Amino acid sequence: MATTRNKVMWQEGMLMRPHHFQQQQRYNDYLDIQRFRAMNDLSWGFTELTLNNELLAQGKIMIDSASGTLPDGTVFSIPDQDALPDPLHPQNFPDERSRNIYLALPVASDGRNEISDGRRTGRYRLNYADVRDLHSEEGDARTLTLGQLTPRIMSGAEDMSAYITLPLCRISDRHADGSLTLDDDFIPSCQNIQVSKKLRVYLKEVQGAIGGRASDLANRIGSPAQSGIADVAEFMMLQLLNRNQTRFTHRARRSQLHPEDFYLDLAGLLGELMTFTEPSRLPCPLDVYDHHDLTKTFKTLLPEVKRALHTVLSPRAVNLPLHLRDGIWQADIHATE
Repeated sequence: MATTRNKVMWQEGMLMRPHHFQQQQRYNDYLDIQRFRAMNDLSWGFTELTLNNELLAQGKIMIDSASGTLPDGTVFSIPDQDALPDPLHPQNFPDERSRNIYLALPVASDGRNEISDGRRTGRYRLNYADVRDLHSEEGDARTLTLGQLTPRIMSGAEDMSAYITLPLCRISDRHADGSLTLDDDFIPSCQNIQVSKKLRVYLKEVQGAIGGRASDLANRIGSPAQSGIADVAEFMMLQLLNRNQTRFTHRARRSQLHPEDFYLDLAGLLGELMTFTEPSRLPCPLDVYDHHDLTKTFKTLLPEVKRALHTVLSPRAVNLPLHLRDGIWQADIHATE
């Protein structure tokens, strides 16, 4: 049975209608999306996001600029290429879900008009632009009818069943004067941790903690008091820290780091540290990576990593200086806990 994703069969003498070109576009989009999903099913989210902080004082949420890819493979760039969504003015929060704010776009449909007008909301709005012919000597311009994506900002309390969405932010408080405060711990779905201030801070904190812990351990192993008696576990811990220090230093220098890669780095570091810090020597269960909910994904992972990094390995041997007294070599042993 033929579907609206099948290829158009162009034949000589056929009467071409707009339907043919629309069908060819649907077929091409279908191929692109399938290739997109085959390469990486998590290649969606924001690549850049800036919210308007001034309008928060008026109780409104507005995007100044945003770019990225929606879960269905639709690429957007606001306001460079696509329409700037109207500000959202939430009035009340009947439940916790209503505090979650999303960037939304109507789902692509084969049976519904995709053009917005005064009566309905579509994926596109009509726009007109003079486009020049770049492949002829005359190079004349013609006015073309183009379609701009029309994203919306929506609350979790609204019915979003007909929309494809991206988590944008979360409201923590609405004050008496109507102003809004956003949740600083919220992490939007993104393709690059540079989009999220929280994840950028996480990376710097982990990098600093690893460096500090490695430096302390190296100094302890190399101190005269520990000369020759450093435990094998301490050398293995230092090796672990040095290996991860170079990895996270490289990550910090990169302008592009997917949150899943960052999660795997943190989970791998924690798993290695638990060899030394957990009585069972085995890693404890971690929250599953959820690209739709990065806030939950990283909420417990980073504290566990920081706790493990600050666990101090107790020396298994102590240097006892010997003193010759009355022809006998003696050492003073002090009681320890």
